[in-house]
Amino acid sequence: MLHRLKLDTIKYTAIAQINLQNSLAYAGELAYRSIFMVVILYVFVQLWRATYRAVGTDTIAGLTLRDTLWYLVMTETLILSKLRFANKMSEEVKDGSLAYTISRPYNYLLYHWAYGLGDTLLRLGINFAAGTLLVTALVGPMPFNPVYTLPLIVSIALALVLDFCIEGLIGLSAFVTEDVGSVQLIYSKFLFILAAC
Repeated sequence: MLHRLKLDTIKYTAIAQINLQNSLAYAGELAYRSIFMVVILYVFVQLWRATYRAVGTDTIAGLTLRDTLWYLVMTETLILSKLRFANKMSEEVKDGSLAYTISRPYNYLLYHWAYGLGDTLLRLGINFAAGTLLVTALVGPMPFNPVYTLPLIVSIALALVLDFCIEGLIGLSAFVTEDVGSVQLIYSKFLFILAAC
């Protein structure tokens, strides 16, 4: 059992590494996503500055402007870096390539997890760096307490796992509906709204 787990870990790690290398080959797309992250955060910075000025206080719900903007850096980094594979599963069902994909010696959902994880980790790093540069320049450095580092990492990992499960459910619904684009769009907009709250 342990030997099987080790082999599976090696297999899915290799899949993640291959997609990470593929993502590095498309530097323009990565730069575009970072620019998008910076634009979104800049808009939020202006919005929240106006909100804090209008209220006339330094804190809203116990958060300062700096705390709020660093929260937005974290949430937008996660939203813009998350796995997106439900549409790929839908395309595999529509064009019939699922028959080829599902016959390979790996778990279909874990393959999509590993494939997307390589890209996600790269995007997490790049988006967080871009957001950090902008928000540090506009409102100052991140309020950092080392006590919260481990809970933060665990929360991010659990958020990615939960998102993977929901994406997997949406993708698997393609076996019934064939096209999951509308459900995927609703889910992505729902996440975007929750991240901005």
